Amino acid sequence: MTGDDSMDPTSLGSSTLTGSRLRALLLAALESPTEDGTHLDGAAGASRTLAALGRRVGAPGEGLLEDAMAPTASVPDLVRIKEAAKVLLSKAERRDDREAAFLLYLVAAAAALARYGIEISSQPAANQREQYEALATRHAGFALGDLFRRAADRLHKGHGSP
Repeated sequence: MTGDDSMDPTSLGSSTLTGSRLRALLLAALESPTEDGTHLDGAAGASRTLAALGRRVGAPGEGLLEDAMAPTASVPDLVRIKEAAKVLLSKAERRDDREAAFLLYLVAAAAALARYGIEISSQPAANQREQYEALATRHAGFALGDLFRRAADRLHKGHGSP
């Protein structure tokens, strides 16, 4: 299941993002430090930022990172979260908001890959291996780092069993 990124199963009423528009937003979020020149303070900081962003733009944001990190999150749950991340990313005006939304997108995609061996993004997971490895290192010792490490390891081994 690669998921059709042009469909919005969350019924959030978002406009459809084209592949090139989504890539541009994802790259901007990845390459931009936050306004103070630092990165978000881990999962807790990203979660707070997503909740505040969601309230500002009228889209779900609160609890999505925790939902994506939950071991019980199903593939449909992760697809819904990934789509919500795209909505938040498209509406984010500040760098820290874009970074948090991009992290949410990556967590949902990495969780589907690490737990189920399924790519839910139109971006091939193999293209994100270095990113997963960098995030695993950055968040080492935390659940977020473990998730990205498992996704990166799965890419090294191929999409076999967890």
